[in-house]
Amino acid sequence: CDWSSDVCSSDLNGCRTNPGAAGPATAAEKEWDPVNRNLAWDAIQKHPLLASDRELSQLLMTLTGSVIIACPGGASGLDQCTKSVLPARGGDESIVAALLDGGVIRAHQCDTYDDCLNPIANHLTITLAANAGLKTKVLSQLTGIVESIRTRTPLTAVQIDFVNMTSLPVYKMASVYASLHGASSEAVMGQYAEVIALDIAYSWLMKVTHEVEEGRSHLQGIPPEDLTAWSNQTQALRMELLARQEKVSVKMTALEDMIARTREIEKVLQGETA
Repeated sequence: CDWSSDVCSSDLNGCRTNPGAAGPATAAEKEWDPVNRNLAWDAIQKHPLLASDRELSQLLMTLTGSVIIACPGGASGLDQCTKSVLPARGGDESIVAALLDGGVIRAHQCDTYDDCLNPIANHLTITLAANAGLKTKVLSQLTGIVESIRTRTPLTAVQIDFVNMTSLPVYKMASVYASLHGASSEAVMGQYAEVIALDIAYSWLMKVTHEVEEGRSHLQGIPPEDLTAWSNQTQALRMELLARQEKVSVKMTALEDMIARTREIEKVLQGETA
């Protein structure tokens, strides 16, 4: 189906000649249909850790920006639809900090939470409590997994989704923590939560930008300079997240080395007392 054309056969891949009059697209149609979509918001709502949290979802959309196509009722083709780019603020370190640890930030605001087709840029003041930040959400899930390991109970569906949404060996990390005791274990848990949160944010960013880039390939009429600016902004966010990941990884390596040395000392002491 050629979405740049005014004429679109209604029996070709389910393509709709009259996108406005046909009503909201089904979930299956939305996989390929760019009509009445906020591409970043759609991707956010598929994320099991984010979909139910409106403030965090809007904060994430502020980070990545989006490509939006909104069609009025009676529109007969995409040339009658409004196509726009919602700017990304990925290079703003304060937003990344608020995402991870909470804080007060200006964010893009959705008009409705179902489709978010007419968001207002930087219109919403979000006060994200520390316990609502991504790092704390990760810590909560990680603590639950550790408890499941210690009690030898199966992981819940939510915990399995959490393990699968990151590229890191979360279950192995939780198993290491479950074997630790004392102050060092608390330090490990905090570092694990931070590195996992950053990995989730980066993985989520790559998924959203991929979907936006895929979706925009169907569209014409968006000023090239707007798309270029959006690409530059999301690239800045990628670099910010990668830099943070590198710093945390260095801390993690040092912490794991310290733990390994502590274990060796404990073994020696146990041997001497025996």
